[in-house]
Amino acid sequence: MENLIGKTEPSQEEYDSFSEKLIIEDKEIDFELFGKFIDKTDRIYTDKKLNPVYNVELTEKVFDTDGNLKEERPPNYLHSNISGESILKWTGKYIPKNKLYNKVVLSSKYQIKHINGLTFDFLCNISKTLQDKNSFMILGGGKGNEPLIFNDGGKPYRGFLEGKVKDNSYCLILHLSNQEYKTIL
Repeated sequence: MENLIGKTEPSQEEYDSFSEKLIIEDKEIDFELFGKFIDKTDRIYTDKKLNPVYNVELTEKVFDTDGNLKEERPPNYLHSNISGESILKWTGKYIPKNKLYNKVVLSSKYQIKHINGLTFDFLCNISKTLQDKNSFMILGGGKGNEPLIFNDGGKPYRGFLEGKVKDNSYCLILHLSNQEYKTIL
């Protein structure tokens, strides 16, 4: 307290005036978050010395092909588009496998599984069609032309379905890409 107030044993009046001064002058106090417990998943912003930073303003920086700053704007918050209200659309557009591998970076994949006999037949037929055509099918959100966004605030991905059939079983894989080398169509 001696460093803050200037006395080893301050009076109650000096405590009160120090508190008022701290509230008025300190812009880093956030009364909504003051005293809040931090969980494992909470994000804390720090400076280079790993001290917490308050009142952070996030910006999205857009660079041109030469690496020069083109634009600085508030971040674009994307909402999920694969929920029950907005389902994924089969576009019906096929891309030969050898063309897609040269144009797109496939970053991750998910296996699509059936939940009953009806969905088994449906997904198995799609897999067979894709295998026979040796192609991927573009899968999109919205009307089929939007990227797939799995989580609120998540990255947009392009979706490509690949199908394989062997005997009486199928494997339907959703490949995701968030980078492109060239235009696909």
